[in-house]
Amino acid sequence: MQKQTRVATNPATLGKQLDVQDIEPTAHEKSEWYRMALHAYSQGYNSVGHKFSCAAAMRAGDKISLRDFDLLQYEYRNWLCFNELKQ
Repeated sequence: MQKQTRVATNPATLGKQLDVQDIEPTAHEKSEWYRMALHAYSQGYNSVGHKFSCAAAMRAGDKISLRDFDLLQYEYRNWLCFNELKQ
């Protein structure tokens, strides 16, 4: 079986080959996503709120792809640092 890899798009690992893997978000990460979802709903960004509330509602042991995790964290950090919400 051939090992799957992908090229990283995260600025910290840009251009490096990474193994394709799944990540189990921590309870802390899910609570951060929940907080962002509440803020997004209050500002009228329902699609952002839906995305982050679904991610926050994952059961313990559920995993998401590394790509999806990186995207959620990237959007969360943009909101946290710059108060930017993107549809």
